[in-house]
Amino acid sequence: MSIERYIALFSAMFIVGIIPGPAVFAITTMSLTGVAVVPV
Repeated sequence: MSIERYIALFSAMFIVGIIPGPAVFAITTMSLTGVAVVPV
């Protein structure tokens, strides 16, 4: 496997792993409070 492909795969896994946490937290917060508490 080439370095470029490895980096692309790692980046994809990193993004997929990082995004859901803050997104779910923000959606839950907005649902509970009715306002966006988390700064964008």
